Amino acid sequence: MTMIKDLIDSDELGEIYFVSTSRVNLGLHQPDVSVAWDLGPHDFSILRFWLDETPSHVSAISRGCIIPGVADVAFINLEFASGAIAHVELAWLAPSKLRRTAIVGSRKMVVYDDTSGESVRIFDTGVIPRRSANTA
Repeated sequence: MTMIKDLIDSDELGEIYFVSTSRVNLGLHQPDVSVAWDLGPHDFSILRFWLDETPSHVSAISRGCIIPGVADVAFINLEFASGAIAHVELAWLAPSKLRRTAIVGSRKMVVYDDTSGESVRIFDTGVIPRRSANTA
């Protein structure tokens, strides 16, 4: 966690364009709490720590597939004043456990995978805009 925070704070990743997280598994369905309340706080806390800001806008959609009225799948989108956006996928209805976050910056990208032997991978490639015929 702190390694990724250091990469962001040192500007090694460049401007953070977006973050995409997946925290899914075939989980225990609880009648008194949704997947967003059970799994979401982990990712929200991590995002606030890494980006050092609170979302300026949040939108979400969810569905209770197994217990009516209790969401077991949720997709949450966050917008930040810096311009960064984030997508958080949470589910108790996934065929396998996944704890993965991709952070895409203007210079580099990093993937944090809590279920992998190599938990942090840095991709030393950014996006190079293609020049149009008019600007050549």
